[in-house]
Amino acid sequence: MYRIQNEDFGVRIKIDGSLGVERAQVWLGDLAKVLDKTKSPFGVIVDVREAKIFLPQTQEILKKGMEACFKAGMERAAVVLSSAVGTLQARRLARETGIDTWQRYVDASSHKDWERRALDWILNGVDP
Repeated sequence: MYRIQNEDFGVRIKIDGSLGVERAQVWLGDLAKVLDKTKSPFGVIVDVREAKIFLPQTQEILKKGMEACFKAGMERAAVVLSSAVGTLQARRLARETGIDTWQRYVDASSHKDWERRALDWILNGVDP
């Protein structure tokens, strides 16, 4: 299950549970539609607190989404996580796509104010 929506700051993405290859392809198409309506530059919050670890084939599709965001004018991204394994996976994907300089990570299990921290990064460049 996922949700993608425009916000004042840019785009909010939420992924819950697992995201198989077919569903990830649909997600990528839906993301493209939202990015078409997004004014550049913008920020992205990716909430994967409830997501399961992504399979390698799904990771490749997610990387295409990350690259699409960057090409569309993404200035900063904040990934909200709740597990060490998920954080490692997100960092690796960002490094592989070359967006790691513009992406930050917020551990929601340690910070109840995760959304404020994510928005501070996106809007003001304040590291979480």
